Order: sequence, then C-alpha cells, then structure tokens
Amino acid sequence: MRTRNAVVLISLMIAWVTALLFVVGFGPVTGNSALAAGNTAQLDQADAQLQQLLQLGRQQVTGKLDTVVKWQGEWKTSLQAKPAAERLAAQLALPAAGTENVQGHKVYTSEGLKGAVMGKLSLMEVDGALYVIYRLDAEASAAAKLVQLQHEAGQLLLDNGVAAAWNGSVQGLAPLPGKQAAAASSAGGSSEDTFVMLNHMEKEAGDLQASPIDSFEDGTTVSRTYEVPSFGITTLIGGRKAGLQMAAHTDTVTGQQEVSWGSPMLTIEY
Repeated sequence: MRTRNAVVLISLMIAWVTALLFVVGFGPVTGNSALAAGNTAQLDQADAQLQQLLQLGRQQVTGKLDTVVKWQGEWKTSLQAKPAAERLAAQLALPAAGTENVQGHKVYTSEGLKGAVMGKLSLMEVDGALYVIYRLDAEASAAAKLVQLQHEAGQLLLDNGVAAAWNGSVQGLAPLPGKQAAAASSAGGSSEDTFVMLNHMEKEAGDLQASPIDSFEDGTTVSRTYEVPSFGITTLIGGRKAGLQMAAHTDTVTGQQEVSWGSPMLTIEY
C-alpha cells in the first residue's frame, strides 16, 4: 500500500482545503478571541477524529496499522518561500529545509523523526501565495505520541497564520469476517470479497451513526463516504457534510483485504 506524495496533489487540494475551512466553521474570523476559540475547537476535533479512526482500525486490522495525519493550507505572509520554510522548520524542530523540484515547482522540504513518528514539512509558492503541508506518519503503536505531535503542529501552524485544515487516515490488512473468510477462494480474492469487507467495516462503525452519501467502485476496490453527526471537521459532497470515508481493496494475488479509513476524506492511495 503506497501513499501518494501530497505535494504532487497540491493544485487539486487547495480548493478542497479552502472549502473545508468554511464548511467546518474554521475560516476567517474577526478578533483575537474568536480566532483562538476557533483554533482550539479545530484542534480538539482533530484529536477526537484521529482517535476514532485509530479505534476503527484497531478493531479490524491485524498487524501493522499505518497512520497518516496532514495539516495543510494557504499561508498569507510577507515572508518569501525560503525564509518561510526555514522559520517553520525551526519551529517544528526539523532540520534546515532543502529543495525538491516537483512538476516544475520548487518545493522546500524538511523531515525528521520524533520518537517513532516521522514528520515532513513541504512548502511551495502557488499562484503568488505560499502553500504549506505538514505530514506525520506513524504506526498505531505510537498513537499517543502522534496525537500529541499533531496537536502541537496544528497549534503552531494556526498560530503562524496558516489556514491549516486537518486530515487523517489509517490503513492496514484485515481478514474477511466469519463464513466469508472460510469460503474465500484460495487462488485469490474477488470483487464480492471487497463488498463483504466494506459492509463489515460499515457494521463495525455502527456506533458513529454514519449515513452513506457517496460511493465509488473500481474492480476489486470499493469506497463509501459518510456523514457522521459527531465529526466537526467535514467537507461538502452534494450539499451534505462528509466526515468519514472507508475503503476496501482485495489483492487478487494474495486474497488479502487492504482496508482504509479517512477523515474527512481519504488522501492516501487505497
């Protein structure tokens, strides 16, 4: 299971992040007290939604549960790209930023390991404005440290004036449930197995009272997007607030079920 390079998708993500900020009520506000309250609400909601994703993953995944958190958004600042990247890297306790060329764009990057959590900062100029992505990768065994670091990083970016939106995903391998596992073909999985798996994932998430609002099918991959009443960080799909996306993919060679949960949407490959 490979993860997409978020920098490559920047041009597509900017509009999504902008819309997301307004949908959840974390867009521009007036006054320092209102800004602080909005930031605190977003940080607390991000912590809660990450914990929920981890719980869903732990209920079903056997073995390693990969977890990815991203804070990303536009940064309106008087700083140029290089000093802006240097400032954020220093504040995030990362090494000095270097440069990469991605699709003709100069991207300033810095990454470092904090305990068992890998952090990567990416900053580039897009249409005259700076765009920032801070990504954290860890296994679920480092969940406590990850939650702490995601909160601290979000606070730092928001305090600097970055219009940062949060996104989280967990991913791993899960066995087919019950009788379906016994009946699965030893020669590999099938599209039917994929639907069985996703339906099981949906059942296990029943306590969230998730209401499906969109779906996607492609051979042995299927995903569904849901509105979740308790999730405050959402994005609009068809006029409804999407807060959770779940996906299952059957490896037709091994028959293994690759399962993913993302909030408000999956931004990793599934």
